[in-house]
Amino acid sequence: MQFAKAQMIVKSIGLLTMITCPVWVLALFYSAEYQYSSSFVLIPVVVAVNVILALRIARNDPFLHLTLPIAIIFKLAACGLYMYMVHNVLGGGDVDDYFDRGRRIASLYSATGEWQFLVPFWSTNFITMISGALQILIGPAFPSMSVIFGMLSFWGEFFAYRAFCTAFPKGDRYILGILLFFLPSIVFWPSTIGKDALIMLFIGLCVYGFALVNHQPSPKAFFYLGLGLLGTMVVRPHIAAMLVISMTAPYLVANNRRGAAAALTKMIGFALLLGGTYFIALQARTFLQFDDVNGGMTAIDNVNRSNHYGNAAIGQNESAFARAISAPVLLFRPFIWEVHNIPSTLASIEALLLLLFTWRRRRELLEMLRRWKIDTFAAFLLVYTVQFSIIFAGAMSNFGLLARQRVMLLPFALMLLTASFADWKRSPLQGPAL
Repeated sequence: MQFAKAQMIVKSIGLLTMITCPVWVLALFYSAEYQYSSSFVLIPVVVAVNVILALRIARNDPFLHLTLPIAIIFKLAACGLYMYMVHNVLGGGDVDDYFDRGRRIASLYSATGEWQFLVPFWSTNFITMISGALQILIGPAFPSMSVIFGMLSFWGEFFAYRAFCTAFPKGDRYILGILLFFLPSIVFWPSTIGKDALIMLFIGLCVYGFALVNHQPSPKAFFYLGLGLLGTMVVRPHIAAMLVISMTAPYLVANNRRGAAAALTKMIGFALLLGGTYFIALQARTFLQFDDVNGGMTAIDNVNRSNHYGNAAIGQNESAFARAISAPVLLFRPFIWEVHNIPSTLASIEALLLLLFTWRRRRELLEMLRRWKIDTFAAFLLVYTVQFSIIFAGAMSNFGLLARQRVMLLPFALMLLTASFADWKRSPLQGPAL
């Protein structure tokens, strides 16, 4: 894509966002009865800080200099729309649970000075403690907290973009940038208090760190990689394990070692990978059923039963193996004949557009599949995409949950579709180093 065309698309998105400003601003502040007066001051400060930082980082890159501020405002709009959906369409969700539990921690701290450390400290408890810490700092300002979490997910999108520029200097960074910063699923689902926002940040850091390690190993590269993996482990341990497998598997299949020792190493490695993948598949299913579904998506299930959200079930009478067969089309569901209401229709439209985009980029994708062994980062993207698709296709049983969870897959799949092996010489990123 040429810069002029990308510039026109980004400006059009920015104009549409500003035209609809009254709608999402009202949704941000008045979707429910919560304290919001302080947010009139806090939110502009948070947005301004992020815009200033983004402009400084992008001062030598015309595309990012235009795109990042608009992407931040677009994320702000998504925060408002998400809050409206949770409180006025679904009737509540895990975002309210995180906020209320955090408020209890903050109230205890204010009254006694005692910090309540939850055990185990990962997953839901970790988000709850982050919520409590923020409320100690800024008060129980629901809109402000949502925007802070939304901005964290924005920087995850940014780090994924930087990873792509590092790994594929001749890839179509304009298309990828537009998709990463403005694709509705990527922007919307991680735009409020919860695991989705933090997991997007940590996955972005992990991918960027791994790209730097392959480009030019340095303490900074390993710092980003380690921080991303550690954060992912705390928020969603099974995703961290999938990332580790995806980073180690390419070294086992690379054509750069010969001899009996190399063959033995690969055999042992493949056995470990097979066992690890099976274990992760079981853990992922357990994790989703007992954490996200019952804890985080209870509201969606309730609305499903009352026909407000529609029939979002996937293969209720099918085994996990039967559902796993649908892995190749995980990104493209729900299909148009599977929708029953407006939310699922919107998800289906996006899925159809992704399918058309994939078909249009089929030659680039096939080239990537044929030559993935020549580069560790390309193999990393492919292994993660295949692994995630199989495991989550087998574990998912609800379209609402699928739309939310596959946000963790989209950056990888989009990088595969927009990458290029042309001119394989690496080049440094534009702009100041992070």
